[in-house]
Amino acid sequence: PLFFADQLLPGKITAQKNASIEGSFKGFEDLSIGLGGLYQIKNASTALVAIQLLREKGIAISDKAIHKGFKTVCKTTGLQGRWQILQKKPLVICDTGHNEAGIAYVVEQLKTLTYKQLRIVFGVVNDKDCSKIMALLPVNANYYFCKAAIPRALNEKELQIKASKIGLQGKTYETVKEALDAAKQEADSDDVIFVGGSTFVVAEIL
Repeated sequence: PLFFADQLLPGKITAQKNASIEGSFKGFEDLSIGLGGLYQIKNASTALVAIQLLREKGIAISDKAIHKGFKTVCKTTGLQGRWQILQKKPLVICDTGHNEAGIAYVVEQLKTLTYKQLRIVFGVVNDKDCSKIMALLPVNANYYFCKAAIPRALNEKELQIKASKIGLQGKTYETVKEALDAAKQEADSDDVIFVGGSTFVVAEIL
């Protein structure tokens, strides 16, 4: 059987608190989700519908366990890098979204923020077509193109050339750390720095 979770149990964000959100779902009007990102509402819907189906099969999962599981998901699983706030003033955020759908959510969430200048530390792998995800990125941001320390990483200068063809402008850095350090050095306290493009880029700063 195929179940469309967002239709069976649609949810909405009721509050955002730092790097976590609070959502409302039928039967769970006050679910605290220990992860950030607008896309967590769809993820939560999927998990809750799966739990309902398991309950129908006779597997006992208490409401208390569900609330605890969502609230402490990062602590209990070690999951990192999902719209994770690394510091404030300037606000530094990372997200491991690395495909069209993931980057689209990231861009939508960036639009909800207020800032003086958006700075993006960006790197990708060399065995994927990055043109589609780069086409989604904001043109008015300052870019810091970098290369993760893995063989699969696309050279930062090649990335800069690809990006310039669609209007994305920025400097190149041989490492993720150098790119992030440069972004922090150039940023004002009311700027936003986003780090992403590849899971490997995010992993180097966590």
